[in-house]
Formats: sequence, C-alpha cells, structure tokens
Amino acid sequence: MALEIRFKKGKDEVVKTCQFIPARKYLEYLEIEESIDQGDEKPSEVLNKRLKFIVSLFDGLTVDDLYDGLSTKELPIVTQEVVMAIFGGGDDDPKDK
Repeated sequence: MALEIRFKKGKDEVVKTCQFIPARKYLEYLEIEESIDQGDEKPSEVLNKRLKFIVSLFDGLTVDDLYDGLSTKELPIVTQEVVMAIFGGGDDDPKDK
C-alpha cells in the first residue's frame, strides 16, 4: 500500500503519494533522530527537520504545503504515519500478510 498525504491547497484537497520508500530513507531517518537526540535544538527546529525529511519522500511536496495545508490536529498524525511506514508498520507491513 502506498503512503499518502492529504492536505488543503486553497479550496482544493491535494493528495501526494509515495509508492516506494527505499531502505536508504530508513538510514536517513535514523541519522536525523540521532542528531536531534544529541543536539539542543529548539522544538521548532526539530519539527522543521522532520518535515523536511517527510517532504523528501514525495515528489512536488514542500514543507510549506504541510504547514499551510494541514491542521494542528492532522500534522502529528501525518508525521506518525510516515514514521510507521519507515519502520515497517501499518497496512503494508509484510509481517501482517
């Protein structure tokens, strides 16, 4: 199953899809989290770093799309769904088949 992000752009709903997450993105995610754990970054910097990673998975998606098109309730849900996809959880988990 593909990873999808739905957000508002003006009055339209936009859907971006990531069909494949290469294993290298798993490594990249771990490196980002390690740098966050070792640093003393502000929460806003941590959020920006994580969102930059998320948008790198989708063609044509920007950090501004997420900030402007998601509600404060949706943002953590989207972030969690991406993390679950990276770690192999969710609907497309082969262990569940």
